[in-house]
Amino acid sequence: MAAVPPASDAGALRAAVILCPLRHEWRAVHRALRSFAPGVRVLCTGPGHHALERIRPELERALEADRSGANAPLILAGLAGALTTEARVGTTYRIDRVVPDRGEGRVPTWTGMLDHLPGASLTPTSRAVHRPEDRRSLNRETGAELVDMESSGLIELADRVGRRWAIVRSISDGVDDRLPDGIDDWINDRGGVRPMRILASCAGRPGTLLDLIRLQRSSHRALQSLVASLEAALSRTEPD
Repeated sequence: MAAVPPASDAGALRAAVILCPLRHEWRAVHRALRSFAPGVRVLCTGPGHHALERIRPELERALEADRSGANAPLILAGLAGALTTEARVGTTYRIDRVVPDRGEGRVPTWTGMLDHLPGASLTPTSRAVHRPEDRRSLNRETGAELVDMESSGLIELADRVGRRWAIVRSISDGVDDRLPDGIDDWINDRGGVRPMRILASCAGRPGTLLDLIRLQRSSHRALQSLVASLEAALSRTEPD
């Protein structure tokens, strides 16, 4: 039987701020938690490192308005890519270490309520990693098992606002999967899709449409896993 979590961890999670880079990630998490855990704030940041800094004023206002959540963590939650065959599509991981391409790695400053998830290491990049050979090379260079584009931004943001942080990621694309051509331009700064950019990519390379369909299916599966994992963590905070 799992250990009963400390009351401080339970209360912190119930007041957490969950940050989702993409609009469809935000929509899935917000829809699932809005009635189940009304004290949890879910914000959409937009993609990439610098998006986390752009939302800092909004985040600070939200934190200032909720004094009861003074110890609440920031939790980055969304999809990620796999860098090893062991990291399976549709599996949600608790990130135990963020490994940059240079400098010191960082470990989360808040880990409460997430011990039901398997742990993994993660490395941030500035752009999507499209090809299997590039994923495997990144794994060899960093030792990380997953890749995303926002983890370093979250750490900087948490340091600036003085909050503990955690990362939860679900795998949407495996190490041997190829991402669609042009995908870096498909998302706007607010995390929403650019339909005309997607159509242009599909018209320019017919194989892109098949890559897109595959990614949509695996992303849906990964989001279901992500939401279920967050719900499982929050259900452990319910009073007896």
